[in-house]
Amino acid sequence: ATQIFNELTKSESEALLKEIEKFYKDIKQIQSEFSSILDNSIKQLIQMLELLDKLYFPVKNLNQDLLTLKILLANLKIFSSSNPSSAKALEAIVQQFNRVINDFKTCSFQNESNLALLKDEAKETLQKFEAIRDNSVKDLDIVLNSVHMGIILFAEKHEEVSRLIPKLSEQTQNSSKSIADIITNLQYHDIIR
Repeated sequence: ATQIFNELTKSESEALLKEIEKFYKDIKQIQSEFSSILDNSIKQLIQMLELLDKLYFPVKNLNQDLLTLKILLANLKIFSSSNPSSAKALEAIVQQFNRVINDFKTCSFQNESNLALLKDEAKETLQKFEAIRDNSVKDLDIVLNSVHMGIILFAEKHEEVSRLIPKLSEQTQNSSKSIADIITNLQYHDIIR
């Protein structure tokens, strides 16, 4: 019995408890840092969405302006057609301007589309981050708190066992001695009879 009691009070149990407590603290620290990073990411996504909402590409106005520019170039081309020497040089310049205008038009439509996609992606990411914060982080907090309560309970029981071991050892030795005395007395009674 003494050997069992000694096993219960070994420093290995205490070392294991300390290791579990350290592991819990490390996980709690990591979870805290993760929550902080997640909250900062959510704030930044909200700010980004606010800025994206303020960003506006006046594509229709730009297209109207580009169309007006094309008309002006066509008028310039018609006006210069009376002078054949300058008409050829102007034709090349008009074609180059028309290519630039068409490219600019394509890019402005693409930019408007990309902006809409970026807004949608940012909103979706924000919703996912908020879901993680609202569900997973809270669930992890509950689990960590349960683990912490388990560690505290285990530590209290370990301490209680460590306090009671000397008493139990003494009582076990007294019981062993009493049993040995009873057996000895019974043997004397058998001898006397």
